[in-house]
Amino acid sequence: MNNTNKLNYITYQTFPAETANSLQSMTMIKYFIKNGFNIKLIFPNRNKNSDGNLAVLKNFYSISDNFEVKMTKHLLPFGKFNFLKGIFFHISHFLWSFYVTRKITEKEELYFTRSDWVYYFLNKRNFKIIFEIHQYSKLRQFVLKNSKDNNSMHIFTTKLLQNSFSMDKKIIDRSIVLHNGFDEELFNENIEKEDKRLVFVGNLLRFNKERGISFLIESFKSEKLKDFSLYIVGGPESIVSKYKDILKKNQIKNVYFLGFQNRKDTILEIKKSEFGILYNENNIHAINHTSPLKYFEYIGADLKIISVDYLAHRELPGSDNLYYFDKDDSDAFIEQILTANKDRAFNNYKKNIYSVDQRVKKLIKFIARLEGFEPPTP
Repeated sequence: MNNTNKLNYITYQTFPAETANSLQSMTMIKYFIKNGFNIKLIFPNRNKNSDGNLAVLKNFYSISDNFEVKMTKHLLPFGKFNFLKGIFFHISHFLWSFYVTRKITEKEELYFTRSDWVYYFLNKRNFKIIFEIHQYSKLRQFVLKNSKDNNSMHIFTTKLLQNSFSMDKKIIDRSIVLHNGFDEELFNENIEKEDKRLVFVGNLLRFNKERGISFLIESFKSEKLKDFSLYIVGGPESIVSKYKDILKKNQIKNVYFLGFQNRKDTILEIKKSEFGILYNENNIHAINHTSPLKYFEYIGADLKIISVDYLAHRELPGSDNLYYFDKDDSDAFIEQILTANKDRAFNNYKKNIYSVDQRVKKLIKFIARLEGFEPPTP
């Protein structure tokens, strides 16, 4: 076997998990495999839900591809205490990354990570490491500014995110901008859509703050939306229960909280809908840097997309098709739904250019150009 076909995906994430970042990682693994790579996933046993059983992961993420899984011990403080979580996270992340990377010896293989410290330690040892970057942070800025000019490669999910970092030109030259994408295999089957049905998908908390769900509920109390229905998919269950109580107390009958759904059921809820909602609270990442996974899934399901007017959303591929409203402007939100209801769906005949498969293919070509090796044969 050619060692360039071996890709080690090393991450400080935990699996299985209900988070968008774990789903994004697992979908990337799926399409690396479909494009000819042999994958080894390495991650820590961070909590009681962590599971290194391949069958469990395949079932949770609705994938059928086989790959090697190595769940390592995590005898570190993060997750064991309810105080100083931020500090314990960084300490544990640093120590785990150092421990895992110092055991790596195969320099001919490829390595892929979303971890700052995994990247840092492998970069210093001149390994071929691909660093995928989804957010700006001071730590990430430090790591990139102190990177060696060597075999490392970098993925930024948006051009705005790439521009937010101060980097040496040689690092920029070894960087590529790749937005997220949708898993086209899960969108092949056509499902009859329910008229005037909207869907919002995502964790109802972000950085321990609620994601504006109250705004959506209040808007759907309007008489103008009495014939529309809103389905909200995501947890945690404690927040779902809270909002269900609010619906009951206010006798709101056109909003439905479905809680966390498995992968296939989530996609089904999207495909049954006519509209998708992009909404988030104000923070630097949401306003300037995000490339939401659900946006691309809405495209995959031919949804009309109602979006809060953030710069990051304006920079998304295909963003000219979105219906924008100012944050917390309920009247504008309602009017955009009514306007979209009169228009045709986002029915882009080239929508597969937004797929994860195409994302991986672009990355493989980029790597091959830099490293001069033949891409693997699927």
